[in-house]
Amino acid sequence: MHEEPERDAAAEPRTAWCGRREARELEQEQGCHHGRSGPYHADMGRSGTLLLLAAMAHAGPWTRGAGEAYVKVEEGVFLADEYVDPRGQSQADSSYTGTTTTLHAEVGLGADFQAVISVPHVVGRNERPNGTEYLSSSGGDATFGLQWSSPWLDWPHALRVDAKVPLYDAKGSLGQEAQYFPAAGDGQVDATVWLSVGDGWGDAYGFAEVGHRFRTEIFAGDGEDRRYGDGFAANGQLGYTLWGVTAAANLSAVVPYEEDDSTKGTVDVGPSIYARVGAGLALEARYGLLVWTRNASPGQAAGVGVSYDLR
Repeated sequence: MHEEPERDAAAEPRTAWCGRREARELEQEQGCHHGRSGPYHADMGRSGTLLLLAAMAHAGPWTRGAGEAYVKVEEGVFLADEYVDPRGQSQADSSYTGTTTTLHAEVGLGADFQAVISVPHVVGRNERPNGTEYLSSSGGDATFGLQWSSPWLDWPHALRVDAKVPLYDAKGSLGQEAQYFPAAGDGQVDATVWLSVGDGWGDAYGFAEVGHRFRTEIFAGDGEDRRYGDGFAANGQLGYTLWGVTAAANLSAVVPYEEDDSTKGTVDVGPSIYARVGAGLALEARYGLLVWTRNASPGQAAGVGVSYDLR
């Protein structure tokens, strides 16, 4: 189907890792904050401390402390030369352009817990060879997540559970030409359980996370009669900071365990950049190329955003 490829909305930037046991003692004098996922650098001139990264939407293993927050507004675009409708049917003679405005927030709750919220609005346009255009505008798939990092291990790790909640009705477009209107998503509730691990090495860092995605039959509004299969989910990121700008390479994948006619799978890769422009304020940019799809529109995505990190 024709929405921008799913990005797990559990976060954006990440920071250097001090080690949980020593972090609280070091953070005041060295500016390295344990278990947190936002861009932070107390001493901009000190080498070996990560500024931190840029924008793909997964939290990684760094959980924010109580009272800390990260907020980002992003405008994204997704382009595809082929339309795959919600039934998994390809319409190769249609092209698609979609824009997504997203408000993303991470809030430290204390006790090594963090809440993650991402709320998108999607505008999609399909264009047929005869010049006819089909436009849709609605809320997208909101994500609500809760992450926890245990206090008993010294290396960066986290467990996260998130739910995808559609802010639209999958049957919102009706009539003879309903299949030509771009859909905002599958229209049903999903839940994903994640395990995330990572580390930092001087000005570099990396993390990987794997998860299981549960596809439910709980639809928003009137819903649909399709069934979707569970799948394997994974995210990865490697980043490096140079001259106050952090560049990262990203990978995100959703692979269904079984092949059917409607459950979509995607693998996308691409770079992202995080550049601090003031106290807590940063500019972010990303690009992603779908290198593999199943029952989903192949294409490419890009986004730019402004973020604020509250410490």
